[in-house]
Amino acid sequence: MKLKSKTIDIKVSLLKKGLSISKFSQCLKINASYANQIVNGKKNPSPNLAKNIAELLEVDIEDLFTFENSDMKRKI
Repeated sequence: MKLKSKTIDIKVSLLKKGLSISKFSQCLKINASYANQIVNGKKNPSPNLAKNIAELLEVDIEDLFTFENSDMKRKI
């Protein structure tokens, strides 16, 4: 039940929205260092945070993350 970030897609989505890592982290109310790690694929967010990221970037969650367990999509 883990998520894996699609780093290129997250970076492209941030650019399209004109968001810096700092602004991205502020909008999500998370630490900028943690946000940077998510964007660069070094950390994976919780399902709830992944949902919030997708909503903020106005994309489908599947565009940003892959799911290790197919049941995960149904829970989000």
